[in-house]
Amino acid sequence: MRCNGSFGEGYSLYVLGTAEVAERLEIQSHVDAGCETCVAAVKANLQLWSGFSAAISPSDAVPPASLRKRILDAIAGSGVIPMRRSGWSFLGAPLWKHPAAAVLLLAAGAGLGWFGAHYGGLPKTAPEQTASRPSVTPPESGQETARLQARVEELQNSLNAAAAKLAEAEKSAAGQTRETENGKRMLAAAQAELQRTTGLLSDASTKLTQAQAELQQNQAALAGIQKARQEADDRLRAALQDRAQVAKERDQLAERERALAAQNRDLRQQVAGYQAVVDKQSNQAAPLLRLAGMLNSPSLRFLRLQGTGAHGGVTGSAFVTEGSGVLVYASGLPALPKGRTYQLWLMRRQSPGIVSGGVFKPDSNGRAFIEVDPSLLTRGVATVSVTDEPDGGSPGPTGTKFLIGVSS
Repeated sequence: MRCNGSFGEGYSLYVLGTAEVAERLEIQSHVDAGCETCVAAVKANLQLWSGFSAAISPSDAVPPASLRKRILDAIAGSGVIPMRRSGWSFLGAPLWKHPAAAVLLLAAGAGLGWFGAHYGGLPKTAPEQTASRPSVTPPESGQETARLQARVEELQNSLNAAAAKLAEAEKSAAGQTRETENGKRMLAAAQAELQRTTGLLSDASTKLTQAQAELQQNQAALAGIQKARQEADDRLRAALQDRAQVAKERDQLAERERALAAQNRDLRQQVAGYQAVVDKQSNQAAPLLRLAGMLNSPSLRFLRLQGTGAHGGVTGSAFVTEGSGVLVYASGLPALPKGRTYQLWLMRRQSPGIVSGGVFKPDSNGRAFIEVDPSLLTRGVATVSVTDEPDGGSPGPTGTKFLIGVSS
């Protein structure tokens, strides 16, 4: 803030504390607002009146008693206007509140006569007239002026010390100003960083909100999946129980199958045994049945077969029906070497005289039943014999004769 400095002598009255209340308050408002013109004027008047009070002597000017009384009355009745700038202090306290201010103003009041002479229309005296004119000092004011002069000198020393402190304070204020500028820059940087951090925080908050929404969706989906998995686990558990039951039943069926298979093997063996017995019995019964049928034939003839030579233990029988076939039973036949077999021969009374009745092998007991088909020239049979021949038989007897029987 800057004004045109239109207060004039009001700055002096303001410094001396004798300004009118309205003027004093207006100047004070300008000073509080930092008006450079008013602040400079006040400081100039402070220095002026402080230096002036120390420079003048009691004999230079003697203020009228009425002016002195006016200043003292103004000081006694004036209010103290506090100054906000810390640099305007005296001995650690605002200049306006210091106890020495009253004495300083009294000393400065001596100059009011000088200002009155120059500004109040008082007659000016030439230098030579002033030097020749004897000074008149009222007795009561001379003592007061001497006392004030001593006090002013004391105050001057105090003001010098205060000026040194003021310079130091201004230097410190300058450093504080630099520190304040650095602090302002740091504060601006901090504010910029705070703004950037606030932006990042806002962005992070937005992303957090989105992430929370996605998390809720994922949690809902996860809950659905977990429920589906639980249901699948339940179905699997039930299926596993069913599978275990099925496996148990399958094992039971497999065990039963193995038992039945064993029984079937036993039964097949039994059937095979029975079949062998039946076949054996059938084989044995067939000749007997045949023989039974032959016994009813009127042409039946019986031939006893006997062993020859060393084979006397071999016996047999032959049943012959004319044109109806021949049935031979032999026992005691020895086992033949490998490659040899028994062959039955029929000797007839007509041509051909010798007919093969076929090859055969006896059982393990040396017994054998041989049935000759009626179509094989079974008429006119006179002799029946058995020889050993090569496997497959021979066209005629060539081997050893084991049995022979002749019809009577």
